[in-house]
Amino acid sequence: MPKYVGNKKRIMFLFIMSIVGSIFALIFLAINGNGNQVINDIVVEYTSILQSNKSAERNLLFLLIFAGIIIYLIYYMIEKKRSSGIEQTVALTFNESNQKSKEFMCALVAIAATSILIYNNNYQIVTISIFYAVILFVIDSELTYAGICLYYLSVYSVIALFRIYAIAGGEYSINNMMVAVAAFIISVIPLLFRNKKRVLMRLSMLEAIIIPFTLLVYLADRYKYGNEYMVIDAPNATRNIILIIIAAFIIEAVIILIKKWNKAEKIEEIITLGSCVVIMAFNRFDGTGAIMPVDMHHPFENIIGYSQVLELGQIPFKNYIPVSGMYSIVQGAVFNFFGDGGTFANYYITNNLFYLFIIIVIIALLRTQIESSYVLLISLIYYVQTYNRQIFMLPIMLLLLWPKLIDKKNAWLITWFLTSLFQGLYYPLYGVATCVAFFPLGIWQMVTFIKSGELKKRLKDYKFWIGWGICLILLVVCVRYLVGTLRHMLAMSGQSLLADGISRFGQLVPTWFFPYFGNEYLGLKLALYYIFTIMIPVIFVWIAFAIAIKFAGIRFVENKIIINNKKKMCCALAVVIMPIICYTFTFTRLDIDGIYARSTGVLFAGMVLVLVLSWSYIKESKLRILLVYLMLLIPAVVNMEGIFATENDSKLAVYYAVPENYIFVDNDEVEKLGTGFINKDVYANICSLNEQFKNKDKELSYMGDPSLFGYFYLLGIKGDGAMELTFTVKSLSAVQETIEIAKDNQSIIGPSFTSYYNYYLYYWLMTSGEYYWDADLWDFIPNNGKYTNEEVIAINKRCGITYENLNIAKTASSWGASMGTLMKLFTIPDIDYNIRTENNTTLIEFTEPINGNTADFVYIEFANMEENYEYTLYNLSGEFVQKEDWLSKYLMKKNYNPNMIVNVGWQDENSDFHTITCNMSKGKLLIPIGAGARWLNNQHSYISIQLLQDNVDITMPEITEIKFFKIREAK
Repeated sequence: MPKYVGNKKRIMFLFIMSIVGSIFALIFLAINGNGNQVINDIVVEYTSILQSNKSAERNLLFLLIFAGIIIYLIYYMIEKKRSSGIEQTVALTFNESNQKSKEFMCALVAIAATSILIYNNNYQIVTISIFYAVILFVIDSELTYAGICLYYLSVYSVIALFRIYAIAGGEYSINNMMVAVAAFIISVIPLLFRNKKRVLMRLSMLEAIIIPFTLLVYLADRYKYGNEYMVIDAPNATRNIILIIIAAFIIEAVIILIKKWNKAEKIEEIITLGSCVVIMAFNRFDGTGAIMPVDMHHPFENIIGYSQVLELGQIPFKNYIPVSGMYSIVQGAVFNFFGDGGTFANYYITNNLFYLFIIIVIIALLRTQIESSYVLLISLIYYVQTYNRQIFMLPIMLLLLWPKLIDKKNAWLITWFLTSLFQGLYYPLYGVATCVAFFPLGIWQMVTFIKSGELKKRLKDYKFWIGWGICLILLVVCVRYLVGTLRHMLAMSGQSLLADGISRFGQLVPTWFFPYFGNEYLGLKLALYYIFTIMIPVIFVWIAFAIAIKFAGIRFVENKIIINNKKKMCCALAVVIMPIICYTFTFTRLDIDGIYARSTGVLFAGMVLVLVLSWSYIKESKLRILLVYLMLLIPAVVNMEGIFATENDSKLAVYYAVPENYIFVDNDEVEKLGTGFINKDVYANICSLNEQFKNKDKELSYMGDPSLFGYFYLLGIKGDGAMELTFTVKSLSAVQETIEIAKDNQSIIGPSFTSYYNYYLYYWLMTSGEYYWDADLWDFIPNNGKYTNEEVIAINKRCGITYENLNIAKTASSWGASMGTLMKLFTIPDIDYNIRTENNTTLIEFTEPINGNTADFVYIEFANMEENYEYTLYNLSGEFVQKEDWLSKYLMKKNYNPNMIVNVGWQDENSDFHTITCNMSKGKLLIPIGAGARWLNNQHSYISIQLLQDNVDITMPEITEIKFFKIREAK
């Protein structure tokens, strides 16, 4: 294969683009970071509470992506046209084994160097592997590549032997350093023999028989509980499937050993599929056996759909809305079958098993496209996150990029249809991403299918009609679920950015990020943190696009553009399109202490896909090495290479240590708990709710009672999808969907929501007459004509779920800055009032008492409130003042009027005084007084406005505007 001398220029151009893009990103953030988020609905979350400008960051990401693609394409076409006819090619000559040695060494150096540079962390296993590789190179450079493979196989062989020892009752744990040293010693053995290569090969084959026993970590059964040791066996179904998998992998290794003992010449001939699966699975393995998590939300959102639909008989999109797709039905099925009917104590083991099944598919698909040694490298590097929404993206894309399947056009088109349908139901965003990503290839397949005459031939084959007939039947069966999913997505889309958004600008830099830079380098650390966050996702897309253009083989013939390799180009374009679509959501919530946050899984999958395409289609030595290095920087930057997971102490321990505040449960009244250890407080909550629901009708459907998925699951309570009201029901469209299903199901609506976060719902419950508050049950109950509207409103006056002295932080200022877009939500009631000031308190006295339902928002604007500010950085517990320098002050949040608080107060009909509090911030405040205690359904004669500075009354500044509004109502 030839290589083009133009590669160096294009790589340099991409490098310059990256530098310019980084500088532009910092300037853009400095200008826009403290700007106002444009808010278009009354939605409360971190974006409003911290008065962040989330849209600016997301707009910056896509601006850089698309501008970079256009700029690179223009440069490429100009450079290509200019060099057309004069560009020379040189013959490619490199030793295949040496090439792999270079790529493996490049991978190790990328991991080690990045870990040291960013984290100041010297990881022993990787460091010793580099040392061992140098020894091999000095002794016999031809052994370097195979020797590196042997070393890492030895690492997992040592772990496998330890897991055998542990399950046999061994008493001593090991650590990461012991594993690294033992693997090094084993790997040195072949160097003591004359025929080093043969001994190395044979040792590798023997290790392949041992490595499957690493999976015994799934069956770890000993626990230290106080001063005693207890044994809790894994579920029978789980134990059986693990033993079957171990046996299958051993048989595979034995067969290869018999065939290759005296014949193996290359390491890739003897690396087993089982070894790669086991390595990736062990690296992913997490949890603590039968020690149950305290989190009653995240584990259960992965399985709640199965419980609601298949155990409690809820019909999707009729009386139950699977939140964000049906992913929880899939994992829930694994949990139920392999976890003794889905007992909570077996969550971790079945969670690991679920991912093991997916890993087997990933490794099998990788083996169809790249050599086994490269599969081994990916199994060491690729870390499978515990985030089941993204888990099917990589296997589906590997399947659709499988060359043999692509060559079978009809089979590929059917596969594209079925996988898009599956992903669309499983998790819609990633369904759209994988479907749309393959549009270019799909169009090419259809056009060539028709032009080649193959379609005409296939039309005469009954198998063609059977295949597409099955697809049509599945579509008809699933169409109601697809439509339901689409409706739910549209309902939730109105709040996605505002309810999920967490901005990177102004965040505290994690302590692990360049830890050797002290506070005097805060500006530099902030700049690097922002650049890493934004530019790595951007540069990944640029690189994927550059690969697609390279694959295209563009030529200019008589000023016409000729694309020689449309198929390869379309394959690479799939890797360009997929992350762009995913970023629309994953880049929204940039969690604290996470560089990529929810984009991590997308980038990791993209890394694997780029490596697969590179190893399959690129033969230029230096370009391949560069791509390996760049791709492996992606996991290295977030310290999440798979091999690093061996640092997890529980994987190298002979028992699980039960925390002190845990108790042992077995044969509990709550059967879904199973046998294991649970936090005392969590257990007390479960028992308390269990007692409450003994007196409630479990045939009814509930929202917000209980508060979290876990309680719904463990107690077998039917929910409507919008079970956790506080988290999911905020915007008007989301509330409208919730009201519709609540009416249809006659749902009981509990108190686990707030008048502030869920104002539309709260207002509807309080004023519509459809529900009344039951103070004994502490629930809203469907009225069904039991009371008149006037009687319901009178009852709901006594509702006790609102907070006294409600603090809404900077949300009032965030909303106030967006009055241009929020005005469409309100009507302006005709209210007459007088203003007077008394003892530093401004009183707005109504000419006639008003009902709180008439006006539930007030807009107050103070003069000259954007002149006093300090520089802060935030985490989710609050903002912290920072000492600025010449650079950092442009990259930090401005906290306006620090510690200046605005209190708005009123009296209810019983003359009790209530307040709602917010930060002054920039002085334009839209305050939801309706969310305050005893405002709705009560008569009021006045509201008071008081200012506090550091908890001391201060003189009221000039108020330039006061307006009362009534919010649009959900129905």
